[in-house]
Amino acid sequence: MSILRGKLGVYCVLILLLLIFYLQIFVEIPSFRFVQQVFKVVVLVLMSFSFARNFELIRKNHLMILLMLFSMLFVFSSLFSEYFKLVAATLLVLFSGVYFYIETYKNRITDKAVLFFFILYFIISIYKLFISLKSDIGMYGTLEGLGGDNLGYTLLLMFPMCLLYSRKVSLGMALIILVSVLICRKRGAIISMVFPAIIYFIYYFHSFKRNFISVFLSLVLISFISFFLFYFISSYSTTIFSRFESLGEGGSGRDLLYGLIWENWSNSLNILNLLFGYGFYSTMTLTENALGYARYAHSDILEMLYDFGFIGFLLYMGLLGLLGYWVKRLRKYDAKLYYILLSAVFIFIPKALFSGVFFDVEALILMVIIGYCIGKYKQMKYCHES
Repeated sequence: MSILRGKLGVYCVLILLLLIFYLQIFVEIPSFRFVQQVFKVVVLVLMSFSFARNFELIRKNHLMILLMLFSMLFVFSSLFSEYFKLVAATLLVLFSGVYFYIETYKNRITDKAVLFFFILYFIISIYKLFISLKSDIGMYGTLEGLGGDNLGYTLLLMFPMCLLYSRKVSLGMALIILVSVLICRKRGAIISMVFPAIIYFIYYFHSFKRNFISVFLSLVLISFISFFLFYFISSYSTTIFSRFESLGEGGSGRDLLYGLIWENWSNSLNILNLLFGYGFYSTMTLTENALGYARYAHSDILEMLYDFGFIGFLLYMGLLGLLGYWVKRLRKYDAKLYYILLSAVFIFIPKALFSGVFFDVEALILMVIIGYCIGKYKQMKYCHES
């Protein structure tokens, strides 16, 4: 059991999370998918041991209590669902926030470990994008066939953490991520990156020392970035923004999906369904019966509303409120953590509305960032007070 107690257990979790990300490449191969599921279960077990040992830390933080409440709600509801096996991914997302909060607060997840984890995540994501682009070019001959690639979100999710690295590394990673998001043409990801990008460059240039050389270098850098982005966007504008031309038609069918889910919930004559919903992943059953294929809501708000009713919706609104509370709290304490968490929340909200956080395993990276920022704040405050 000693492996579960120290930094070795933490490193096992970090490595397994990276392997889970990497194995997404082979998700269509049954044997690799099985291995990925095994890794998820192992990580959940390791995280659960951490929760049991550090329950007092969870109990003192309202956001962590709410994440654990969601976890228990999903587990209990999934026991009566035909989609029980999907609960592991949702739990992994929720558990990651609590786990990184605890282990960062206890200083078992160090700054070096976080930097190493995210640089490996970045490399894996770029590799996955390379494979996707290679496949697309091989099939279509150009980038024209690439549209709505979820790798846009995969890279964007880690964007706030670019601020943790040295200036040169940070800027290089940020530019690669921004260009990659544009190439992937995922509308939600492009929209979600606007405010985080503004926040990043405000912090980046604000941190320059105010002397003539620094101001001059800032102007040169701004000019170079502006020219590069202008050249890139003008060269590939048709490819990048063609996805937005279908917004009025609902694009990927979300207008039909959202309308179906909302109407079936709001028109229910059963007060229990309105208050408590239809159960874990009930949207999959609804869409399979109505459309002929199973799809989840692609929106945390609608998924919570349909699966867990008005009570689930209120709990989710409480989560967003607590995120706002922590952003405000970090603003008064540490500028870098504040900007990182603010960027993460600006990505979280549109993704929750139009794609989904709780029900997308790769979105656990957002929960990792949230847990890390709050845990780091608590650790720094504790050291300062002691």
